[in-house]
Amino acid sequence: AGLNTLAHRNGQAQTLLNLFCRHQATLNPGTDLTDPEHWDHGILLTGLLQGSLDDHW
Repeated sequence: AGLNTLAHRNGQAQTLLNLFCRHQATLNPGTDLTDPEHWDHGILLTGLLQGSLDDHW
């Protein structure tokens, strides 16, 4: 079976990354100065080699 197009945005790596960044920002509390639980990095694990989906790779 093929990949769910909603899960990988039809191979549009930049779109997927942008959506992930927006999503993780909603989960990240406060700032370094206002909340000790604030983080500086988010990690996106896709199971896909994103570059292999782009025409220019």
